[in-house]
Amino acid sequence: MANILKGKKIVLGITGSIAAYNYGTIENCHSSVNMECYVYASGYGADRYNEIGGICGPNYGTVKDCTNRGDIIQTNFTTDAYFGGIASSCKDSTTESAIINCYNYGNIYADCTTGGITSTAFNKKGFTM
Repeated sequence: MANILKGKKIVLGITGSIAAYNYGTIENCHSSVNMECYVYASGYGADRYNEIGGICGPNYGTVKDCTNRGDIIQTNFTTDAYFGGIASSCKDSTTESAIINCYNYGNIYADCTTGGITSTAFNKKGFTM
């Protein structure tokens, strides 16, 4: 049975409709949550405090067979953020991170680094999509 999440969420910081961070496996989850995001400046050298994903924030593990249908809407405009339809970003990890067989049907309305699946892939060990 699929895990389906619906609704509206007003967020800031690091978040996703299913998990803020993923260090393991998120599988067969589906979201229709619309997220309104206020982005605050974190500055260079600071941890990225503005990472919003349709399923999860930063992905250090595997996201598999997931779907996002919710919109991500930035309510103020600054470029200091990372928004992705599935994961906000894919990060360095002890293993290869992966986004497998995932689909984003939601819209991203933002003035920052964005991507339909993920905004960026930083993983030096490898990234599978």
